Amino acid sequence: MHQIKTIQVLDDNLINNLINHPNDVLKLVDFIKEKTSIDIFSDRNFVKSYERDWSNIAGYADAVSRPKSKEECAILLYLFSRANIPITISAGKTNLTGSATPEKGLVISSELMLLPKTTVNIKQKVATVAVGKFLEDIRNDILKITNKKLYYPVDPTSRKDARIGGTISCNASGFIPGEKGATRFWVESLSVILLNGKLIQAKRGQYTSKNGTFIIDGDEVPLPN
Repeated sequence: MHQIKTIQVLDDNLINNLINHPNDVLKLVDFIKEKTSIDIFSDRNFVKSYERDWSNIAGYADAVSRPKSKEECAILLYLFSRANIPITISAGKTNLTGSATPEKGLVISSELMLLPKTTVNIKQKVATVAVGKFLEDIRNDILKITNKKLYYPVDPTSRKDARIGGTISCNASGFIPGEKGATRFWVESLSVILLNGKLIQAKRGQYTSKNGTFIIDGDEVPLPN
């Protein structure tokens, strides 16, 4: 199926409360502080620490936010995309490609996205984890919950510093050869917030593009070629 239905994360009252937002990045930061309890900063000393990842490529950001929930993520994506302000997603910053290096605009860090707590369905051999947890902590959680009967095998060299969401986005592997050594092989499902603040929940194999496109809420979305 290539037609994808989204889930509304933000209710209409909240959207109405946010819709008359400024488009200037610093004014928008102040607007969010006034309207919400989201963790967001424009202080240069704080922001500088998010302008480089392990690639050491020089970057620049105007603001950094550390949301704690999908609702806070949805608000940030909704507002900054409507204001045409660039958004860079940052996890553990252990990548070597510069993908967490902002050119300007907002950095959204997943470091405070620590819920839900790790759970394991031992029969199905499936763990549910929070996007912001360190990979090493997740490995230890699974070993503890299952009394060492199950473990998560993906083993990048930065596993003590990398967050699980970042390893998924870059398909981290490490030194284990073959597809089973890469993260993508072990991902059963994802929850994804879109720029419009809506949510997609997708299990592996649930959606397949048709003629190079998906239909999301009636809109045609072509895949890169």
